[in-house]
Amino acid sequence: MVCIFLSMQNATGISFNLFNRSQDGFMRYLLIILFISVSFNPIVLFADDWLAINWMNDPDRRDSVRMEQSDNQLLVELGSFADHLDIGWQRAASGRRIRLDLPVRSLIFTSGNPFVLADPDLIQMPLPTIRKDDGILASVGPLIAVLAQFYPGELLFDPSMPCLIVTPPRHDLYGVRYDVEPGRTRVIIPAGRLLECRVDTLSDGSVELFFPGGEIDTASFNRSWMVDLIDKLDARRIRKGALITITPDSGASFSGFEKITDPPLYCVEFSGRSGAGLDREARRRLEEEKDAWALDVVVIDPGHGGKDPGAIGPTGLYEKDVVLDVGLRLKRELEAKGVKTVITRDKDVFVPLRKRTQ
Repeated sequence: MVCIFLSMQNATGISFNLFNRSQDGFMRYLLIILFISVSFNPIVLFADDWLAINWMNDPDRRDSVRMEQSDNQLLVELGSFADHLDIGWQRAASGRRIRLDLPVRSLIFTSGNPFVLADPDLIQMPLPTIRKDDGILASVGPLIAVLAQFYPGELLFDPSMPCLIVTPPRHDLYGVRYDVEPGRTRVIIPAGRLLECRVDTLSDGSVELFFPGGEIDTASFNRSWMVDLIDKLDARRIRKGALITITPDSGASFSGFEKITDPPLYCVEFSGRSGAGLDREARRRLEEEKDAWALDVVVIDPGHGGKDPGAIGPTGLYEKDVVLDVGLRLKRELEAKGVKTVITRDKDVFVPLRKRTQ
């Protein structure tokens, strides 16, 4: 701003001489003043921020995605970012949520919320997402940290550039996810490319999936968690390809196989009685765990009271009266179920915090 002010002063100081000269000379002088003012005044300069994306398997592939700045953080629009990484995505009709479909796990982002649903996990980012126009923006660094947990290749973020270095998946098969319903479990195996799959059932009820010529990331399979109806999953590299063996528990059996071509997915379904495969020792440990978490006492603490009305509704309803009424009803319900219950106040009185805890 100082530069513009001085330029205007200078222009005013010599304007009488300029008007005595030709109009072309006057215009040239004004253009010089404007150039100097803009060149030294950062307020009028505009520049887009771009995140460079470099692919380790293809040095000639150079890409970049636009970033926006807000409150000293760099943001990217989730749909656009997913496109640049070849990740499928879908936005909810309301525009408030977006789902990124990574091969092993789908991630759901909600506008204004720092939590990412990676079923069955919930991951918290340091900052909430931001809704802008039709898109949802997320802070670049935390977003890449979340994606790196589930991306089948490797993502390395250099904030000093800024630059994202991408190493694509080196395997055809790189993980498993489960679709679980009461009495039914589907084992879903995504693939980086369409593979031939031979399915065999063994005498013990296990199901073998053989992928001729397939490359498999055994670590990502064998560290996956077990779910209802599934006793064991084993993934191995063999000389002619990849072999995955799925063993159901004693209460479940193989009920179907489905191959989906776009995107490539292999789905093995088991049906049976939930929990039937637990042995006697496992049931005993579960009962002990349940007893350890049994509730001894439930304490109900209706807030406010007496001189402290709490919030006051448009009709004059006091918060202290609502919470006391709800608290007393809850106390009766719990005691009817045999639960020992303590309530910090049972009438309209003010109870200090110290006495509430006592």
